[in-house]
Amino acid sequence: MRRRPQQHDVRPVGVLLPADPHGRRRSSAARGYLRPVMARQNLTVLTGLQVTSLAGGVQVTGVSAVTGSGENVEIRAAREVILSAGVIGTPKLLELNGIGDSDVLDNAGIRTRVSLPGVGANLQDHYVVRLGFRVRGSQTANERSHGLALAREMMRYVVSGSGVLTYSAAIVGGFGRTSLAKWPDVQYVMAPASFAAGRIGVLESEPGVSCGVWQMRPESRGHVHIRSSDASVAPVIAPEYLSHELDRATVVEGLKSGRKIFAQPEIARYIVDETVPGRAAASDKQLLQYARDNGSTVYHAVGTCRMGDDAMSVVDANLRVRGMTGLRIVDASVMPSITSTNTNATVLMLAERAAEIILHGAKQAQAAVEK
Repeated sequence: MRRRPQQHDVRPVGVLLPADPHGRRRSSAARGYLRPVMARQNLTVLTGLQVTSLAGGVQVTGVSAVTGSGENVEIRAAREVILSAGVIGTPKLLELNGIGDSDVLDNAGIRTRVSLPGVGANLQDHYVVRLGFRVRGSQTANERSHGLALAREMMRYVVSGSGVLTYSAAIVGGFGRTSLAKWPDVQYVMAPASFAAGRIGVLESEPGVSCGVWQMRPESRGHVHIRSSDASVAPVIAPEYLSHELDRATVVEGLKSGRKIFAQPEIARYIVDETVPGRAAASDKQLLQYARDNGSTVYHAVGTCRMGDDAMSVVDANLRVRGMTGLRIVDASVMPSITSTNTNATVLMLAERAAEIILHGAKQAQAAVEK
């Protein structure tokens, strides 16, 4: 007979492992998709440009951009423009060109070209909070990342493509279910390193490990909106982390469960003490305050130009911007809701599907001309 889980127990249901533990570098969309076809005659890659406007009216015919030296560049589209500026850049560019919520545009001094109130809304992201532990009896990345030890690691990387310099932000990941959900609702990412104040950036010098915790399906919703008609001015980014009651409760339960993982005998024998938030943070209120003060993005933001068929949707099922022609969006901003875990593979899948849609449409158009 299976043991009935106690309150706040976590049931591990999966483990993430590095895809290439011996590789010197992580793959990327550019390395995996772009670089192999750079020699194609129908591909031109321009870098160091900032797109400032979409040419045309409701029919987009190209883009205008500015180089790093201030030179204006006009690029015309034979068929359509595909906007992939990301969850922040895509709504910003739409709003700069009068596509979005009329109130936002009015406040920025921009005339509304197409009213789409969903532009910039529906921002979602995973919010990670880390537990840190001082350890003994095992070497960690902390002491291998300073002084002569770091020099040795650099040589190790050059010679064998291994060692600390090949580590990602987390080495092991897992999923668990708190008592607040019927399915896995928290993800754990563990690293053989610990960071000052629990925030990725500065490694501590003494041996340490960390465990990041985030809610897989947050209910909090934020927004991204321009505040000026000047393209060089950054937009307002308001993720509204932990604004929903369920999100607050889940991050607290996730931290408690993370502590239980590191209290297991096979791990606990290496643990000296919890460095952050520290054992003094014992109550739910204290853990929540720590989460508010020390959490950060996991860079999984989605949703600011979501797909759908209602008044708040920005693109249709074929990723075409509503009310416009000759303009599609292909990036994480079109996702209506966040994936339960990391978003990279999902965005690549979305891009591959978009390529199929675009190629299919082009073939249909060509067939119609030939008739």
